[in-house]
Amino acid sequence: MKRVFIVLFAILNTFSLCFSSFVNLSDVKSGQKGIGITRWNNNTLKEFSFEVIGVFKNSPKSGVIIARIDDEEIRSTGVVAGMSGSPVYIDNKLVGAVAFTWTFLKEPIVGITPIEDMITLENYLKNYVSLPGDLKYVTPILLSGASKITKSLIESTMKDNFLIIDSFSSFGLKYETAQRGFKPGDAIGINLVSGDMELTAIGTVSYVDGDKVFALGHPAFLGGKTSVPISEVDIVTIVPRQSLSFKLGVPKQIVGSMEFDGSSGIFGIVGKTAPTIKVFIDVDGQYSYKYQIAKVSGILSSLVSATITESVLKSKGIFGEGNVKLDCRVSFKFEGVDKKYNIDFSDIIPVYQMGYGYAISILDVNSILDFLIYNPIFSVDIEEVRVRIETEPIDVGFVAFVIPSKVVVSPGEDIRVTVGIKKFRDQIITRDFNLKIPSWVQSGTRINIGAINRASRTIQKLNLFPETIVFDTYEKLYNFISQDLRTDKLVLYVEIPSSGYASSGYTYNLLPNYLSTVFNISPKSKNIIPFILEEEVLEDFPIGGFATTSIFVR
Repeated sequence: MKRVFIVLFAILNTFSLCFSSFVNLSDVKSGQKGIGITRWNNNTLKEFSFEVIGVFKNSPKSGVIIARIDDEEIRSTGVVAGMSGSPVYIDNKLVGAVAFTWTFLKEPIVGITPIEDMITLENYLKNYVSLPGDLKYVTPILLSGASKITKSLIESTMKDNFLIIDSFSSFGLKYETAQRGFKPGDAIGINLVSGDMELTAIGTVSYVDGDKVFALGHPAFLGGKTSVPISEVDIVTIVPRQSLSFKLGVPKQIVGSMEFDGSSGIFGIVGKTAPTIKVFIDVDGQYSYKYQIAKVSGILSSLVSATITESVLKSKGIFGEGNVKLDCRVSFKFEGVDKKYNIDFSDIIPVYQMGYGYAISILDVNSILDFLIYNPIFSVDIEEVRVRIETEPIDVGFVAFVIPSKVVVSPGEDIRVTVGIKKFRDQIITRDFNLKIPSWVQSGTRINIGAINRASRTIQKLNLFPETIVFDTYEKLYNFISQDLRTDKLVLYVEIPSSGYASSGYTYNLLPNYLSTVFNISPKSKNIIPFILEEEVLEDFPIGGFATTSIFVR
């Protein structure tokens, strides 16, 4: 065993010493032959031969090399998912990296990304290559510690150019970077999720320059400038399949950070620490799970959803009725501000099948994360997500009726409004509200009164009067998520027709005529905003349904 290690180490160093210069794309010709290297069964370094078929160019300095691999094993398995980035050499000089193939091939023909296009990634450039429409690259993603349901969720999010593979893991990833590094042909992991579940995209290292590493030869997620953990990966075996063979590997030690993800590959730095989002999930106060998730904004909320899904599935069944209670805290910083801020959100979902309640809870968390990531006002850096999910016997109240003490009133008069709530499998309870009719309301006015939960009322106002809500301060954002989206608040609302206006989140009612004219010509305002009164009461159960009524001013 020791002898094998020494021989392998010598081979690796021979490769790094001999293949120290590049072949320019303009010097590549049909018929040229060379060799490539990639990790194979039992993590051995495999050498394979290839012959250049031709070169396609879309500019004088950019293009793709088409080559035929001449290797008995690869001819048998086909081009393997995970070979992307495998370096290829002609006359001991690096040409580029295996990156593409076509579907349903009878022989292993590949597209090779030129090394010139890959090393520009260090400068954060994107060099797009014009390629045939059926050209295909596939990145295998190793999934460990997850159920079929979670796997299906991930597949629905990452269905293009990705192959989700049930795998195994040491579950020993540490986020202190190790100064170990890579050699050409090594397997490299892009660590999306680690902890009680692991999700790692894998490929092959193409070129190493000190602490700089270039790999894949095609995009990982087309994330551009980024910072995502990269790790060593041991390739256990090649799994041959009729559709697409793939490398099965085990992610090992985190060694650095992917700094750029472009069309011609990925660029990383060994020894640099990539920040991650810490996710803590508690189920019923009995089961706790920890994860670390890469900050890939385009799929971040989906990755968090997958971890919540898996945590619940490991702890609970999805059948039976009950209330699903969610408490979520998202900690983040505004760009350029050191202070940490929190968003707290709570929800209670009464359901006849628990799985539906869990799904809504996950959607709640997903929506908050997307709201923070994609909001047009603030640029935020999410640092931590804490989720607590509990289940209790089902308890919900449905708004049954709204009854005023009078249906014909006078300006300035006080009346009482009673809201009836039908409890689940129980009696009706009532809540009374005192209402004073404004003295300025004109005779003949019809006043609309309704009862609904706070979350539904907020969404109702967003749809009807979007000009009244603007998130231009953190306080407004916090109040919106933590208070305005609650289902356990009963709201009585009163809408009185008036010539009201709204602009930039502020509502103006009862304006003098000369100001009304100014607002009327403003493109950011509407004259359809009624005068609104609202009162609310906090219940210990969620509210469903709604009811409305009207009163008239004599």
